[in-house]
Amino acid sequence: MKTVFMVVYTIDVNKGGMTTAMLNRSKMLVHNGYKSDLVTFDYNPYYENITSELRQIGKLDPDVNILNVNDYYRDLNTEGNVDPSYYEDEAKTEQEGYFIQDSEYDTKQYIRYFKQGSYVKYKKWTEDGYLSHIDFFNENRQRIKREEFHKNKYKHREISFDPSNNKMNYEKYYTPDGFCYLIRWYNSETEKQQQVFLFNRNSNKVLMFKNNAEFHTYWLNEIAAAENEKPIFICDGPGSSGKVRGMKKELAHRIYMVHINHFETPYTYGSKVKQDHIDFLSNIDKLDALVVLTNDQKKDIEKQFGEHGNIFIIPNSMPYTDLPDIKKDNKKVSMFVRYHKQKAIDEAIKAFVRVIKKVPDARLEIFGHGAEKSRLEQLIIELNLQQNVFIKGYAKNVREEMGSSLITLLTSNYEAFGLSITESFMNGTPVISYDCNYGPRDVISDGIDGYIVPQKDQKALANQIIKLLNNPDLAKEMGLKGREKVLTEYTNEVVLNKWLQLFNVLEKK
Repeated sequence: MKTVFMVVYTIDVNKGGMTTAMLNRSKMLVHNGYKSDLVTFDYNPYYENITSELRQIGKLDPDVNILNVNDYYRDLNTEGNVDPSYYEDEAKTEQEGYFIQDSEYDTKQYIRYFKQGSYVKYKKWTEDGYLSHIDFFNENRQRIKREEFHKNKYKHREISFDPSNNKMNYEKYYTPDGFCYLIRWYNSETEKQQQVFLFNRNSNKVLMFKNNAEFHTYWLNEIAAAENEKPIFICDGPGSSGKVRGMKKELAHRIYMVHINHFETPYTYGSKVKQDHIDFLSNIDKLDALVVLTNDQKKDIEKQFGEHGNIFIIPNSMPYTDLPDIKKDNKKVSMFVRYHKQKAIDEAIKAFVRVIKKVPDARLEIFGHGAEKSRLEQLIIELNLQQNVFIKGYAKNVREEMGSSLITLLTSNYEAFGLSITESFMNGTPVISYDCNYGPRDVISDGIDGYIVPQKDQKALANQIIKLLNNPDLAKEMGLKGREKVLTEYTNEVVLNKWLQLFNVLEKK
């Protein structure tokens, strides 16, 4: 059975479109005879919890695993069971020989510890009562060390600090039974990584790497070499491209995926290329394959970096095809976005000032999460739109919310595809979108299943919203045409065939 590894720096439950696309792709592949695992590099001792939660909500297939470089070497070097004695002793709020300042323990879950008038250590607990970490201090009240604890009651990381500037000297990582399997050294003045040392408990050997990138590439080669058949690596995270490109060619086929617009502002051809995309775009001739989501992005990349016959268009796909049995709300306009400046949600809110002058009972419901939430709520108040525009937070059932909407909006400064467009179509709802790179032009047929309006033209945006609010039957008809398009071009079955065709091309090289 051939394995397809998908590489990204980190995965979490509430990550955006790229993670959703990866999870869906991995599910497609395992249901079609492949083994597929997700590969991550960040340090997160709770990937077991993340895996469990993603499976519970149906995003992560039971046959797909999340592999993490730290977890891999931790488990490889674990021989015994957890000895919880040190944790249990330190988890006590009172300790013999110490004076404690616990006035904020009940509200902030921390305690300071003193000996002979000197501040010795600081303990922090989680809200659910587990000891999170301990900071240790010298006689000058300068932090010298931190010990971090796992909920399974063992020390999983130790960090040493330079007392003169409170910056890291080293990080040590531990197995549940107390073996140090990894050390990272840092220059405490520049904060740059110096070396990484990997310990092998069985051989008593130590491997040294110049940096994380070299260490991570070593691990990718190791998991590739363990496969019976030459595996495929899809690099979904642009920042990890150098690590994948550094792998031994004979060990794996390597595909590089572009999930976002690769330009900096103003996000059009001729703009500066994003820093984390430069590595692989400037080496396209050396890549096995580069995958983009739209034809327009392929054209721009080839115009700038040359045609090498190895760029393939494979869009994101929809994991379901049924239409929710739910009634349309003829006054409901929705957005499904991260609350982020990229999404330019304020454009839609400002356009709604014009909308309610013509359709006073129209509503704009904005579903999502992110750092811009408070600013958007304040804008709604400033424009006196509290009765018409609502920040709804994370949608518990996106399909029902999309299906009951008469229209959905997209006002992004840039995209690479716009997964919310195809999802809206699948649920029988037309989309009105700003004309941004990339996605809307490739997916929306203007005037047939939605409308594309000039970037930042709030008046044009409002006019098209008003048009459909006043003609709900037209909106419903457009939504069904969008659905027909998705069923033809963007289902899992259609997109899976594109991936399989690419895999066959690589096998023949």
